[in-house]
Formats: sequence, structure tokens, C-alpha cells
Amino acid sequence: MEQSADEPVPFLTCMACCVKLVGTTERTEHYRSDWHRVNLKRKVSGMPPMKLAEFEERMDILKLQQKQQQDQEAKNARGY
Repeated sequence: MEQSADEPVPFLTCMACCVKLVGTTERTEHYRSDWHRVNLKRKVSGMPPMKLAEFEERMDILKLQQKQQQDQEAKNARGY
């Protein structure tokens, strides 16, 4: 059954991340995301949810640190 333009779009709210999710695809992708997993752990620990922007910033920092570590290990393996 198709929705008309006048009907509101149903949504679901993720209580761990405090975001509204519209549509099956968006919900599925969200619930499988690392961001959602982090916020589930934070919720169980009694911590507030992490905003997506903060999560992405932390992931970028982590990736940079991992790359630097790999570069250092490669440099050490070559004997420099």
C-alpha cells in the first residue's frame, strides 16, 4: 500500500543514539553501524549518547594513529 503525500512518514527513534530513523533501509543500516554499537555500550554504562559528528571525529583520529603506528613499524622493520 502506497502512502499519499498527506500522510506522515512513519519513523522509529533509536533510544541509544537519540535519532529518528525513517524507512527500513535507514533503520537496518543504523542498527548495524559502529556508532550504534558504541552508543549501546555507553547506554549500558550510564553514559550519554555520543553524537555522530563526535564519533566520526574519534574514528578519524583512531585511523590516523593506526596508520602512523603501521608506518613506524614498517620503518623499524627496515632498520631505520
